[in-house]
Amino acid sequence: MPLSKNIFFLTFLLIMLTLLNISGICGELEKLTDRKWILTDIQYGGMDKDDLSHRGYFLIFHYNYEMTYKLDSNPGKIQIAAMTNNNILYKYIKSDEQTYNGKVAEKVYQLLIKAQRYTLSGDTLDLISDFGYIRFMAQPFKDSGLSGTWILNAYTNIETENQIKTPDKLRRPIKLHFNDDGTNGTADGITEFNEIKSKYELTDTNIIKFKTVNIPPKVEKNEWNEKFWEIIKFTSSYVVKNDILQIFYYENKEYMEFQLEEEQK
Repeated sequence: MPLSKNIFFLTFLLIMLTLLNISGICGELEKLTDRKWILTDIQYGGMDKDDLSHRGYFLIFHYNYEMTYKLDSNPGKIQIAAMTNNNILYKYIKSDEQTYNGKVAEKVYQLLIKAQRYTLSGDTLDLISDFGYIRFMAQPFKDSGLSGTWILNAYTNIETENQIKTPDKLRRPIKLHFNDDGTNGTADGITEFNEIKSKYELTDTNIIKFKTVNIPPKVEKNEWNEKFWEIIKFTSSYVVKNDILQIFYYENKEYMEFQLEEEQK
């Protein structure tokens, strides 16, 4: 076979394999999204099965292949690389804490991050590793659409049509990562010189209220960063359109516009 035909065939094969993998991931994830998975049981090593339904630990699967979770008071996220034939493969894991408040939460965390397989039967999900399994039961859940990391691009005043865009030569952009259960969530991130730690509440349709926001320990150097700290506590609603997030404030007269950050390995 000529070289050009070989190259064409290999390219075609790679494209088909990629499409098959993507469709497989979407098909598997579709069964898990739009549900909140509450932890019920754990079996770790030789220990007896333990009922943990009272602890309120949960997982949420999102359509962007992100799995967010909460153990004790610590949120985290896992980016899923593939879910095929009841096998699960992660790209990376991020947690606010590397240690947990109790021995039980630590065991759950270890089983979660080491999971290699899963089984799904109706409203019951098991994540399985060589060390044991954790079992979850599904509850109804509506994805807020906020999952992921967002980069601030502009402040816009709707009435005056005045817009402040990202200044040149910033040391780093303003970023926020959202993690919620459809009602309450945490938004962590960075400005140019400070870290952001906040909690927010979702009520009704697309209503967002930041209940707590940390005080920045360092002085910001320009209006771009100072403005963020001034307005974050006055948010009122949000709109997600594909990879654009608008968070409105001052009675919906102005909004911050964010761009979804492409996840890195």
